[in-house]
Amino acid sequence: MNKVLSRAALLAATCALSAAPLTAGAQGSPKVITFWTAEMASYEPLMNGLIKQFETQNPGVQIKWVDVPFGEVQTRLVQAVAAGREPDVVNLSYEWTHRFAAEGALVPLQKYLSKQDLASYLPNILSAMRYGNDVGALPYLTTEVVLWNKDIFRQAGLDPNKGPTSDADLLRMGRQIKAKTGKYAFMPTGTILGNPYNFFRSYNIPLLSADGKRAAFNTPRAVAALKFWKAAYDQGLMPEETPSAEFKEEVTRFGAGDLAIAITGPWFVGSQLIPNGFDIGKLGIGAYYGIPNAATMDVAVMSGSKYPAEAAKWARFVTSDTAMLAHARFTNGTELPGTTQALRSNFFKQPETSAKTAALNQAYTTLKRISASQMLRARISPPKISTERYDELTTALKDAVKASLLGQKDPQKALADAQATWNKVLAAR
Repeated sequence: MNKVLSRAALLAATCALSAAPLTAGAQGSPKVITFWTAEMASYEPLMNGLIKQFETQNPGVQIKWVDVPFGEVQTRLVQAVAAGREPDVVNLSYEWTHRFAAEGALVPLQKYLSKQDLASYLPNILSAMRYGNDVGALPYLTTEVVLWNKDIFRQAGLDPNKGPTSDADLLRMGRQIKAKTGKYAFMPTGTILGNPYNFFRSYNIPLLSADGKRAAFNTPRAVAALKFWKAAYDQGLMPEETPSAEFKEEVTRFGAGDLAIAITGPWFVGSQLIPNGFDIGKLGIGAYYGIPNAATMDVAVMSGSKYPAEAAKWARFVTSDTAMLAHARFTNGTELPGTTQALRSNFFKQPETSAKTAALNQAYTTLKRISASQMLRARISPPKISTERYDELTTALKDAVKASLLGQKDPQKALADAQATWNKVLAAR
């Protein structure tokens, strides 16, 4: 396996909670499993509890937890591998998990996990974690929902309790909001327009041919979708800077009451709106009407782990039904299990009671119910493509969407150019 990336396959699988305890090495020293997470310092009570439980059940094994800022994980991981100091298990976004797996850098988890273990994960999600016959990682999840500002809806003469359930609704409501209030309707920089893979997934447009050898996204459906967003942009329903804006600008505008609708993850409420003083009582929440995103943070085992069996057991433990349900409770249901049994828990149907206010409890109750119900039809957006030119493919899609919105290219031409780039890269593999 690739020496530089091999240890990137971090937090992947862990063995069943009931498996026999692992023992220390011949010298009696503990087997230390280094576990990197991506910006989870605020989860300390949860993580410390899981670590204590695992170590109690597995004497002779210690978990060394290291939390790394989200934007630094990939760079620091590659540097650590090069220096021979990489972790055993790591927490990565799906796109980076795929890149490491494509280089043979992840431990094939089926070597250490039973078929029963693997069958416990959501089949539509685990299938995206397979690379040939190998399972590269184990997931925990979030998805996307539609949020809206009830005050702006009232000002526009819209029903504050009904959000958009189609693109047609989105356009109709957006026009009315702009005409009656002068405010922008939406700015989907974090989802549909900010991530090109989300754009094509949401409209159920395949990126690749069935054999994975050619691009397949230049379709009438894709042209129609780009024309829809071009029309919305031309009508002033989005801020002028939208095609080049970052997600933080959407966050700022929605939080300040300058944006009526946001298509984003349920975590947005707790991590962005509440800390910035948004009045949760005026927040409308609805299901996403397109193909919802399954945004995964994966747990993978690095191929350079000194103790791959123990590392895999920890990965399985931390993504098990029990651990993932504890994780969901800790986040008020805004982060979801990757396992079928945990996702079916009554927790996702019961009213939330742990928040500080009644309005917040109601918001979390709605968010977790909608999110859990969407997950079985959700899909992971980025494709599994083995190439060192992955960034070139991503840029081609981003440029197509941006050029269409700005009128620099007709949508048909923008898609044709992007598809030509993809086919050139795919043919060179």
